[in-house]
Amino acid sequence: MQTLAGQRIFSIGQMSYAWEDVVLAGVAWGDWAALEERARDGLLCLARLEDLDEDDEDALDEDDVESAAAEFRYARDLIAASDLEAWLERRGLTVDAWLDHIRRVLLRERWAEDLEDIREEYEAEDDEVAEATLCDALCSGAAAELAGRLAGRAAIHASIPDAPSTAEALSADEELLARALPDLPGPERRRRLQALGALEATWQRFAAGVVTPEAMRALIVSRRLEWVRVVLQGVLTQDEDVAREVAACVRVDRRSIEEVAEEAGQTAERLEWWLDELDGPLHDALVGAQVGELVGPIPWKEQQLVFVVEAKQIPSEEDAAVLARAERALLARTVDREVANRVTWHETL
Repeated sequence: MQTLAGQRIFSIGQMSYAWEDVVLAGVAWGDWAALEERARDGLLCLARLEDLDEDDEDALDEDDVESAAAEFRYARDLIAASDLEAWLERRGLTVDAWLDHIRRVLLRERWAEDLEDIREEYEAEDDEVAEATLCDALCSGAAAELAGRLAGRAAIHASIPDAPSTAEALSADEELLARALPDLPGPERRRRLQALGALEATWQRFAAGVVTPEAMRALIVSRRLEWVRVVLQGVLTQDEDVAREVAACVRVDRRSIEEVAEEAGQTAERLEWWLDELDGPLHDALVGAQVGELVGPIPWKEQQLVFVVEAKQIPSEEDAAVLARAERALLARTVDREVANRVTWHETL
């Protein structure tokens, strides 16, 4: 990852923020510890995979890896091999490291219920975990999200004339910092954490003035329709005939979708969405669907979806997820404008 060491990510006027500032912020905010835990679990899963025979039903099918890799590339418009290689090179990554990231993601999802046992049986070296964490941060979009959050705080700080230039340094796990930024000297870490502390102090002051109970209440009322949360049990299949058969059995025989799905060799999954996150036929169907109603098949992500609506939750001030959404929306109104007007990006993570 020497490619990113010292690299300017963005600047505001004469003030520049480097890759190290993004990582320091991630450690101080707690995000880096979560990334490290996921990376460690992924490495343990890879270790378990190596112990399996190729024909073991638990083994990872490389076709799944190729499919996930293609999805990754299409999402970032990296269609040509040269585009992918350039994207990885700018971040100090190799193709092999990227593919291992994809395998770790797939295995963590596949073996989610077995992770406790896997942690007891396998180990991973700290240097391997640190390298995998950096790779995961870059490939998952987490590093870009951290850079965006830091840019927001820096832009707000720059917009306030009497913002403090010094403040108490952000607290951060020293051992985690040493793993994440082993080449950054201790005094430099502390200096940068103090600078980040000034941004955080300004941000807390700004947020307290914007995110008031009255503003939150008004926004939630205005988003009453868009922020409906829908919970459903759904079967997703590429075979339209199977989807129609599942729907017919549930509708005519009045059996549960879970039972019918199992008979058809499918799995009924619990899905949860906000209405404003969806579009097209699925959004339109969910707007009018009633609790307990069977809907589908409906085309979704190049597959067919059949589902039963379990709940439609109207946004409420008592719902922590709704409050978090409202807080983000209120802050974004000002932050997005200040970032657009003040931040110059030098590197895309």
